[in-house]
Amino acid sequence: MAKKKSKIVEGVRIAVVGPGAIGTVFAVYLAKSGYKVVLVDHRADRARRLSKRRLVIQRGRGRLTAKVKVTTRPRGKFDLAILAVKAYSVDKAARKMKSWLGKAPVLAIQNGLGIAEILAKSLPRNPIIIGVTFQAANIVKEGVVAQVANLPTYVGCPGRVPDEHPRRDVPLHNVVAILKTADLPAAEEVDILPLVWGKALVNSAINPICALAGIRNGELLKSKSLRALAEVVCLEGQRVAQGAGIRLPYKSAYEVVQRTCRQTAANRCSMLQDIKAAKPTEIEFLNGALYRIASEHGTGVPVNWALMQIIRSLEKRK
Repeated sequence: MAKKKSKIVEGVRIAVVGPGAIGTVFAVYLAKSGYKVVLVDHRADRARRLSKRRLVIQRGRGRLTAKVKVTTRPRGKFDLAILAVKAYSVDKAARKMKSWLGKAPVLAIQNGLGIAEILAKSLPRNPIIIGVTFQAANIVKEGVVAQVANLPTYVGCPGRVPDEHPRRDVPLHNVVAILKTADLPAAEEVDILPLVWGKALVNSAINPICALAGIRNGELLKSKSLRALAEVVCLEGQRVAQGAGIRLPYKSAYEVVQRTCRQTAANRCSMLQDIKAAKPTEIEFLNGALYRIASEHGTGVPVNWALMQIIRSLEKRK
């Protein structure tokens, strides 16, 4: 007997912008749960190829597949857009979304600092919801993604709360319900900024170090020198957060780095994937953002600065 659809699912149209690893995970889980999903790609050739096949999520020994419409020009009314592009592409993607999104809420699930500020300028009519996701996934090949861990996504609204926006039909708790209905763990956060900063500090240690060493997350813990480097990066980041008046969601960023590396041991972090693929990285929204904020407060973050400079040099070389 077919499973009856939840009232949350019926008639809800969701656009997932960005066919990368995390965007594909969200698109497949949502489509498999009965939502009307459109995956938005900026490349017409890839969109045509992906539309002709089922998208695949590899989960250990099992797999999850779904047929999803992939397009560069979405049409019709949407109830929610999930922005899953890299941080450096947020402004460009948001400006393109203006032509088709209407006033639908936007759930942004990027890594790093400053995303809400960019979207507030790019999409002034839309309620902006910030998601801090701990999903871990890697692209195996076009249309196939290996999901390393199905971990929670926390959502909140710095600045503009959707429930206070003229369009109230998709409030914050409904976004959480949508994700949960699709078997994507989620929770609402009253103040999302501590989590945004908390994850940014963890990523500022794991991502550039693993990218430069060419290792998976779990391997960082096997090296005494790399652990020491990660600890210094974390201590610098915590000083920046303190100077900016941010109360972090933990006492020690380094302890969370160790726990994250154990939980996602098999994962190749996004920055490592980007370096190997000769793509830009999110360094400017992680270590670069910490350096700029520290400079505004008259403090130094020499190790974060050094990592930023090395990653920048690799980007230029590629």
